[in-house]
Amino acid sequence: MNVTSPSPMDVIGTTFGMPYQFATEDQNIGLWIFVYITAVVGVIANGTVFAIVAASKPLRQNPLNIVLMSLCISDFMSAAVSPIMYYKSGLVPRDYNMPVWTCKLAVAIDHWTTIATVHHILTIGIYHVVALRSVDRAQTITPKFAVALVCFIWIETFATSGWYPIAGMEIVQPSQPYRRSCFMSRHWMTYARNYTKYYLPVAFFLPAFLVIALSIYILAVIRKTRRAMKNAKARDLRHENRAVLHICFIIGSFVVGYAPEIAFRIAIINGNLGLAVYKYDFFRLIFLRLSESLNPFLYNICSRSIRVATGRVLRKLWRCGSARRVADQEKTMENSTTLATSS
Repeated sequence: MNVTSPSPMDVIGTTFGMPYQFATEDQNIGLWIFVYITAVVGVIANGTVFAIVAASKPLRQNPLNIVLMSLCISDFMSAAVSPIMYYKSGLVPRDYNMPVWTCKLAVAIDHWTTIATVHHILTIGIYHVVALRSVDRAQTITPKFAVALVCFIWIETFATSGWYPIAGMEIVQPSQPYRRSCFMSRHWMTYARNYTKYYLPVAFFLPAFLVIALSIYILAVIRKTRRAMKNAKARDLRHENRAVLHICFIIGSFVVGYAPEIAFRIAIINGNLGLAVYKYDFFRLIFLRLSESLNPFLYNICSRSIRVATGRVLRKLWRCGSARRVADQEKTMENSTTLATSS
């Protein structure tokens, strides 16, 4: 009787779960601190930038800022579930003891925001290309069109990437030396393999490489334009410098943050399920968390209007805090005087 040996993808996540390996307890302490710090910074920073842009009517009139607001939502969601994603990963030598819905939600958001972020960055790149080729055409892009576009991105990416982890993830009971883990169920494993093998190259790899290609094109066009602008005004040169800065920071952050993600996905497609996957997953965790927590600060560096609005809000908060502290001190002194008089 012929017995078919299960593939590594069939074995992992169905019978055994995830093995204990890669990170020790001591190493995990540092990694947990890093994950929680970047999660808190990512949630606060992205939420703050979103609120500042949403509260400013002039900022909302810029279609590019609409896309940046949507990108803040993506990084906010990803940062919020990053501790759960780290807990369920093969980097933590512990059983997964949280409710299964936490894993379903975290993995769904992770898949959803990963694809959505790439599509947002590609949209920003296309917008810059349109602006370089024709400023008049770029000005015809309205905020309403930008809102409709980002809504389409969120719906399209959820329909293809965000829903199936909710249906497919389950708690896998362990047998030694493997641990209790949250992984894709046997019934959904074929769909997961087809998703990774056929959909990701189109929805993730292709847009990622297009982003890099568009960035090279944009920088080449700007460099050529700068050479031709020998007698350009200082204002025009500053505009070109801001465009270069914007492209370098936004696209650079994307490349740094998602290079390990691309390597991790390629390793999965090639069936490399050994220690290399855990190494890719480690660097994926580190760089993605850094990218999503630093992006809001890069938005402030690249955009003077966002930077001015942020400074205005921070000064207002500081004045409110100072006024409250002065009021508390006066109240304390008044109470002390009352007590002294009564005694």
